[in-house]
Amino acid sequence: MQAKARAHAAVDSTATGLDRAVRVLEPVMRAIAAIGILVLMLMTIANIALRTTGRGITGVIEITEVLLVVIVFLGMTTAGRDGQHIRASLLTDRLPGEGSRGVRISAAVISLGILAWMISATTIRAIASVHAGEFRFGLVPVPIWPARVVIPIGLAALAVVVVLQLVSLLARRSPVMGLTPNEFTSPDAIESSARGT
Repeated sequence: MQAKARAHAAVDSTATGLDRAVRVLEPVMRAIAAIGILVLMLMTIANIALRTTGRGITGVIEITEVLLVVIVFLGMTTAGRDGQHIRASLLTDRLPGEGSRGVRISAAVISLGILAWMISATTIRAIASVHAGEFRFGLVPVPIWPARVVIPIGLAALAVVVVLQLVSLLARRSPVMGLTPNEFTSPDAIESSARGT
């Protein structure tokens, strides 16, 4: 019994540390993604305005491609943390509580395996890109190594969120971060409590 209590305490301690890390990193990543969106928007407006005079911004397409990668991969943590990723709950909504929980646990484990593979592959590619000083050649050469570095960072942060959701599912707490831990309930109950209804 004491060994089980110690194991639960160790898992809770690890989850608490990971949760703190996400709560510190996620706003920074979200802010960088938001700045990227703002820059992208201003650049697009300026390009359209300048095209009316016959001259657009040179290299805007290449810069947009790099910015979009940064925006998407840094924003994934926020979407994962808030439960906003696309999900098809056709099966889990129709299963009883334990069946639904089991499917969600299996999905989280599979997701972690895929994320681990993606993190490994993109990290190797990012290191090679940084060493080569990789550029995208178009009308103007645009460095793409910063975007390649952001990809494994965003994936790793998302993996931490999935680990936290898995721990919540295993502990029968709400799988959506940011909510008060409670008994595992149906997705509808979780969504209505997140909306405050």
